[in-house]
Parts: sequence; structure tokens; C-alpha cells
Amino acid sequence: MASQDFDARTQAFLSWFTALPGATFHPSIQITDLRPRNAGRGIVATADIPAETTLFTIPRP
Repeated sequence: MASQDFDARTQAFLSWFTALPGATFHPSIQITDLRPRNAGRGIVATADIPAETTLFTIPRP
């Protein structure tokens, strides 16, 4: 999969997810392309995050 397509799909997912009522995504994390490590997508910290911090919330119906 080309990098632009991969990035577009990642952004589409994040836009969909954050539009869900009750969903949260901490501003100090990001979805990253880890294909060079044979790992697909991953979530990485972009800054120090204190212990016990909620990184994301998935709402339940």
C-alpha cells in the first residue's frame, strides 16, 4: 500500500473515531506508520504522559 493511501486511511479512521460521541484521543499520542518495523500501525507518545493518564476512550452503545 502506498504511503499516501496508508496515511489517508489512518486519517479517515481517526476522523471517524474522534467524531463518535464520547470518544477521546489524547493530544500527546498519534497513530504512526510502523511498517518499516513490520508492525503496521501503532500508537506512540509524542510527549511525556503522566502515569494513569487516559490515552483514549471508546464509547459503548
